[in-house]
Amino acid sequence: LSEPQSAYAAAPAPPPPAAAPPALPPPGTPGLVPPLGPRAWVVVDADTGNVVNAADDHAPMRPASISKVLTAIVAVQHLPPNAMVPVSPVAAGTESVNLGMKVGQVWSFTDTLHAMLMLSANDAATALAERVSGSREAFVAEMERTGAALHLVDHPVIRDPAGLDDQFSVQGGNFVSAYDLAVIARTALAIPVIREIVDLPEYRFTAPDGVVHVIRNVDRGLELYPGAIGIKTGYTKAAGNTFMAAATRNGRTMLAVVLQSPDIYRSASALLDLGFATPVARESRVDHLPAVSTSAPAPTATTEPVTHRATGGLAVAPAHGAGFFGGLLRDIVLGVAATVLVLATVVVVLRRRAVRRRRTRLGPLATRRY
Repeated sequence: LSEPQSAYAAAPAPPPPAAAPPALPPPGTPGLVPPLGPRAWVVVDADTGNVVNAADDHAPMRPASISKVLTAIVAVQHLPPNAMVPVSPVAAGTESVNLGMKVGQVWSFTDTLHAMLMLSANDAATALAERVSGSREAFVAEMERTGAALHLVDHPVIRDPAGLDDQFSVQGGNFVSAYDLAVIARTALAIPVIREIVDLPEYRFTAPDGVVHVIRNVDRGLELYPGAIGIKTGYTKAAGNTFMAAATRNGRTMLAVVLQSPDIYRSASALLDLGFATPVARESRVDHLPAVSTSAPAPTATTEPVTHRATGGLAVAPAHGAGFFGGLLRDIVLGVAATVLVLATVVVVLRRRAVRRRRTRLGPLATRRY
């Protein structure tokens, strides 16, 4: 006979707890698709030019305000550092975000460039385009020449210097791939004046009207990501959130471009981390960016090419241009012209006010001719 079972026999072991679902990777992790991650992205080793990871990076898309980085490259290549930038009615009337430039004012090139890159001021971008080429429309040709010189490969449509893409844009705005935007970003990092500006958290200057401005860099990545060095954020309703990001770590520099991202900072951070975690020896040699060139394309009659020395041992063409005194004379002429425009505007306004006062005082007699 079998022994009776003890009342104290061990109870069957409870089933193991269900395994917790795997943690969802942060938005922007390579492999995620919208809406969790960006619509297109690329992360590049800025030192070697090798593409570490990418998705839809050759599809032209709306870039929004990161287009201003190309505008900055063109302006730096064609204007001397001491150039002055007059403000036209078109520039002053540019939709926000803007710096509040006023018609007839003449701003320094340095302050205008800082405002465009740090604050993403659309009026500053328009004023720079007009200063280089005479108008926003004429600036299109200069951007296209620069794009060709940088070897952009995905047939970019480059029309608006501020990255606008609505009814206020030039010819409907821009379409540029993440890959081509990475080429632009890498070029910008090789131009010291641009690299220094995008890395600044704050900039203080005095405007032509005597108002002291303190602008803070709208790129929060400078505070959120260790080693961040900019470069530019962007947003429009059509483009969504866009971002050019770059950072340094252990002597290496990575850059990332994300387009249509619900969280540009988490997306870019994940991509930069991936880049730094990839040893140079394991980087793909199949897809890489063209060699950096910071020299200006063929000059035109309305521009002054100025080549800035690149960083990282990159070779550049010798500087050329009209020189200090030629640029100074032209800036004086532009300043005088702007002053005349302001005075003419004041005269017209005063005359109109005088006519209104006369009509109010004389009533119907004011319309009689003598």
